[in-house]
Amino acid sequence: MNTGVEQKYVEILKHLDTPAICNAIEAYKVRPQNEGFMHPSIKALFPELEPAVGHAVTLTVRTRQEGHTTPAYADLGRHVEAILTIPEPRILVIQDLDDDPLGSPAGEMVCSLYSAFGVVGLVTNGSIRDTQALRRRRFPVFAAGRCCSHAFGQHLDMNVPVQVGGVTISPGDLLHGDADGVTSIPLSLVREVALLGKKLLEVEDGFFSYVDSGKATIEGVSEVHAKTNTFYESAIKEISRELAQNE
Repeated sequence: MNTGVEQKYVEILKHLDTPAICNAIEAYKVRPQNEGFMHPSIKALFPELEPAVGHAVTLTVRTRQEGHTTPAYADLGRHVEAILTIPEPRILVIQDLDDDPLGSPAGEMVCSLYSAFGVVGLVTNGSIRDTQALRRRRFPVFAAGRCCSHAFGQHLDMNVPVQVGGVTISPGDLLHGDADGVTSIPLSLVREVALLGKKLLEVEDGFFSYVDSGKATIEGVSEVHAKTNTFYESAIKEISRELAQNE
C-alpha cells in the first residue's frame, strides 16, 4: 500500500483542471490515450465545485435484488476501519455490481461520516441520493445519476479492485475529478504530472491571451500554437532536472 502523495503536490493538483491532468499524463506516454479516464456516463453532479483529488477507498455494492449480506448502513464502523488504511486525502469509489444499477448506495448520512475521516469525494457507477444536501456540504460526487431510494442496498467488500466507468481502480490509486470527468493518475508519475500540468496552464494562458487580444493574425496564431505544441519536451527535461536536484 502506498504512503500517499506529498501535500505540496496534492495542493498543485487541486488547482489544476482534469483535462490538464490528462494532457500531462499523455505527454509521458505511460498508457494509451484512450485509457485511464472514466466514461462520460460518470458525471460530476455538482460541476461548480473545485476539483477533487484523493486516494481510492473502494467498495462493492448491490442494490437491485434482496440479498443475504450486510445491509447498507448496518456496519459503518467496518467502513471507517477500511477508510483509515488508505492515505489522505481519500475518495470513495463504489462499484454497483448489478448489471443495471437501481438504488443509491450512499446519501448525506454516509457521505457526512466519510467526510469526517478524510474522504473528499465519491465516485460511483450507480446513483446517489440527498444530492441537494450534498451540494450544500460542497461534497463532490461523480455518478451515473440520482435516485431517491437505496432499494435493496447491500454493502459487500471494501478495499478490493473495482471497475467504474471502464477504469479498474485499486485501493490507494490516485484520482482527480472535476466538471469534465474523472481520471486516474499513475502513482509513479504524480510529481511529474503535477508540475507539468502547472507549466501547461501557464503556456495555455499565453495562447488565450494572444487569441483574445483582438490582434490575432494567421501567422501569429500558427506561431503561438507551435510554441504550445513544442513546449512538452523542454518542460519534461526541466522537471526531471528539478526533481533530481531535490532528491
